[in-house]
Amino acid sequence: MKLKKENTMKKTDNSGAMSWPALVLSSVALLSGIPQAGAQQLSEIVVTAERRETNLQDTPISVISFNADQLESTVVRDLFDISDAVPNLNINPGRGSGPAAPGFNIRGVGNGGVALYIDNIYFPNTSRSALGTSDLESLEILRGPQGTLFGRNSTGGAVRAFTRKPTDAYEGEVAVQLGNYNQLDFQGRINIPLSDNVFVKGELSRLTRDGYVKRFGVSGDQSELGDVDDTISSIAFRWIPNESVTVDLKVRHEESNRNPVVRNLEKLEVSNQALFYHYKELDRHLVATGQSALIDNDPRIVRDDYTNSGFCFLFDNDPTTFESACNTGYSSENQQITGNVEWDINENHTFTFSGGYQDVTVSQRIDWLTIGAEIRTQNYDSNALMLEGLLNSELLEGNLDLATGINYYSDENDQYSHVLRNNSSNQMADTRDIHGDTFERDALGIFSQGVYHFPNGQTNMTLGLRYTSEDTSAILREWESGDFDIKGWKECSTASSIGGGGVVVRDPDCMVTIPGSESYNELDWKLGLDHDVNDNLMVFASGSKAYRSGAFSHTASASIDPSNISISATEPEKLVNVEVGIRSEWNNNRFRLNFTYFDMDFTNRQGPKLVASGNSAMVIIVNNGDVEINGWEMDANLAVTDDLSVFLSYGYTNAELANPVPPNSVKVAGVPEYSYNIGGNYSRQLADGELLISLNYTWQDERFSTSRINREDVHTQASYGLLNGNIQYVFGDDREWTASLSGRNLTDEAYGLGELRFGRFFMGSPRGTKNFMQLADRGAPRMIFAKVSRAF
Repeated sequence: MKLKKENTMKKTDNSGAMSWPALVLSSVALLSGIPQAGAQQLSEIVVTAERRETNLQDTPISVISFNADQLESTVVRDLFDISDAVPNLNINPGRGSGPAAPGFNIRGVGNGGVALYIDNIYFPNTSRSALGTSDLESLEILRGPQGTLFGRNSTGGAVRAFTRKPTDAYEGEVAVQLGNYNQLDFQGRINIPLSDNVFVKGELSRLTRDGYVKRFGVSGDQSELGDVDDTISSIAFRWIPNESVTVDLKVRHEESNRNPVVRNLEKLEVSNQALFYHYKELDRHLVATGQSALIDNDPRIVRDDYTNSGFCFLFDNDPTTFESACNTGYSSENQQITGNVEWDINENHTFTFSGGYQDVTVSQRIDWLTIGAEIRTQNYDSNALMLEGLLNSELLEGNLDLATGINYYSDENDQYSHVLRNNSSNQMADTRDIHGDTFERDALGIFSQGVYHFPNGQTNMTLGLRYTSEDTSAILREWESGDFDIKGWKECSTASSIGGGGVVVRDPDCMVTIPGSESYNELDWKLGLDHDVNDNLMVFASGSKAYRSGAFSHTASASIDPSNISISATEPEKLVNVEVGIRSEWNNNRFRLNFTYFDMDFTNRQGPKLVASGNSAMVIIVNNGDVEINGWEMDANLAVTDDLSVFLSYGYTNAELANPVPPNSVKVAGVPEYSYNIGGNYSRQLADGELLISLNYTWQDERFSTSRINREDVHTQASYGLLNGNIQYVFGDDREWTASLSGRNLTDEAYGLGELRFGRFFMGSPRGTKNFMQLADRGAPRMIFAKVSRAF
């Protein structure tokens, strides 16, 4: 449904805010009635957070929205850049998979609790290229539980991406971008009207760049990590058979071949206790080849922020020889098909049918510890289907806006993993921890959410309900291999057969299979009230509940006995959220201040638990307690003059364990308390064109690595800030040419997107805290790139 009410049209913009002192001073000046001469009015922006088009200032949800121009001016190119630009949104590398398969976290709720939608279709895969911004028209980040309108796995919120649609004009654009680290990007798109009512649009992007973390002494394509080699293509069709119906169909294909896990050794302490496991073997190999023994922060291993050792000692006694078995890399194919039919039945009813299918295949090899002692191989194949019918209605003479729908979601994914690990018993490598899992999910949801506009024209009430029926099943498989003996299982050696490059031969006679299934029936709800105090100030309060289905998990362990083990999913996560906030504009729509406070009770929080037995360990997903979360978001925008606007987005999250058991910390791990994005945009009309200058600084607070304060891996990941800028010049007779110079991390700060600390690889059992190694999934250094594009 389109905007229809005049009183819902307020001036909105997401272009920015400002520093705390400047914001306070300007606020005082504005609220005191001091005009700012020549200042523009902030522009309006429309969002779809309530499954209908509403003005952002009239939407009682904490939403940040970007259009394509704002993404470019803020220098946002992929998932991690988006995380920096949006307070209380964190996108972190996977513990085992690094940045290739990141995890979303909003307001301290993660582990799959943030839903990703592309063109109204929920996609479970969050591969890095899935949100490359070359084809994006707009992006919305909905903070807080969205259970009624967006369903499963939206306990933390939702990220909604919308790609460009075909139009009735013949047009196109070609762009070339060059940067340091031999970056070379090509992007092209063309839109062709095939007839008066059929339009087609094609896009192609080829993105390449060398890596920025080097392997010392290694040559060839394995000499660096963090490279880019992506091809993204799409073709979209739009058919408008009459003025009431619009049909969209899009096919998008992505291919990626990279070495993206930029894991780097930051710290090493080995002198306090006898070495065990991998570092004992590395020390022995070094001494055997005539080199000195390991020392704290050994310069052969801890080289610098962007250099790794290049060691590999899987199959010989010389760690300086890099064999093919230590090769790492990532390859994926991602096929997305989305379709949408919108039918304006009459002026009061619009029906929308959406359908989408995703097929993802991923193969990845990771040097888990960066010293060539343990190579982990992961293969992932997933397909997902979603179908939805949505009816938007305007009833009771325009006093009730109602969104009612039904959707069906199904997915299946197969995962296979194995570890190629140095074996201290024979100083050679063997394959162990071979396991594979299959997960299937089917979910049916029925939902309705209405907004009733009271006759006074100022007060609105929101009521929403969703019923979800979900069936999940899993088949967990584990192979006995080499000296990795499954308790109570027969001896098998063929499962550990290794071909070239560490390829595993899996013998079905050496496999343990464990099935399991669960069903869930849940009711989510939302109740809210908002009131327009005047034309410039709206206050609101709401309560809502959302759920996330239980999870199966499996990681290999020699300690399991397949004769007496069964699996079941965890209890579903549930989250109840209370929000209050304001949406306000001042000084003739030149200053905007939006504020949201939230308080959430998060029960049955799912998370990993390490289970150790002797020399073996496994990580399982468990319900690890309840969490109390509160915090706030503030978004401010100021039009200083016609040419200059500034912005500030700030967020605070306090996530604490509700019943911490000693020696647990109170704080939840991995959640920065404070984060902000501050910047400004300057534009100037020139005789032969337009000049646009943008600058922003993003900051993430420090975060705890674990909630267990007696663990050897406990540490605090440092805070970091990034300065980003963009200068753009639009020129030509029809403004068809654009030249820009952009940079991220202009101060060249070395920082970690995520950090890990390990101690058990040194000390054996019992565990201690004396020796450790600390790894960082390294964020990119200074990146400078120049871009030239021509529209036609």
